[in-house]
Amino acid sequence: MVFSFIGSGNVATHFAKQVKYYGYSIEQVYSNNLINAQHLSELVGAHPINHLSKLNKTADVYIIAVKDDLLPQIVKSLFLPGKLILHTSGFSPIELLSTVSDRYGVVWPMRMIRSNTPINQKMNVVINGNNDSSIQSIHDLFIQFPWKIEIVNDSKRMKMHVMATFTANFSNHLYQLAFEYCQKENIPFHTLYSIIEQTAISIQTNNPSELQAGPAFRGDESMIKAHLDLLNGNEDIAQLYQLFSESIGATYHQKSNS
Repeated sequence: MVFSFIGSGNVATHFAKQVKYYGYSIEQVYSNNLINAQHLSELVGAHPINHLSKLNKTADVYIIAVKDDLLPQIVKSLFLPGKLILHTSGFSPIELLSTVSDRYGVVWPMRMIRSNTPINQKMNVVINGNNDSSIQSIHDLFIQFPWKIEIVNDSKRMKMHVMATFTANFSNHLYQLAFEYCQKENIPFHTLYSIIEQTAISIQTNNPSELQAGPAFRGDESMIKAHLDLLNGNEDIAQLYQLFSESIGATYHQKSNS
């Protein structure tokens, strides 16, 4: 089975290295920046190209790993009948690929990936295809990978993408704000690792509503005010603190009164 990759960023790099690790061949890597294409090609033994007109039609599988806003433009330049065409987006519909081939779908890794993310790691991966045959082909391609594969339609995948943004990207932003506050106040950020880890582990086996704690959950207005006083001069954090406190209070006090 021979692959070609369209894209050379974090996701393309991780996927290409994983594909190579499991014994598949990679024929070409495309990027509009030839240096980027060359770098990834050297890692996986492929031929770099920087014009889609140079893309061979001899591979079996083409993985398009580019930013969502570039995907329609890339697709317009492709016509690969009979080939299996996959994009890696969590949000773009698979029907975008319908003009490229009669076999198409998605393989979306549900984790934040960097080019140096170690391969062969367990992760949840969402797949879908335009028909049962395509879905089976995609599943068979990646079944040997250490992935938990979920077959999910476009509508649910898009909603999952929203929640992935909510639970991963937003929470990471909160960590960054906390990190900056700790630096400013000369507090060792690493002392928070244990409670961060405890929360992340606990929600895997419990309903998050059963784990909620803190002054807003208890309705401790004096503690909330004291916290906000300590956040004086840190308006971004203070506004978020107030917003979350109001949301938590409304959620749990409404439940207790119903």
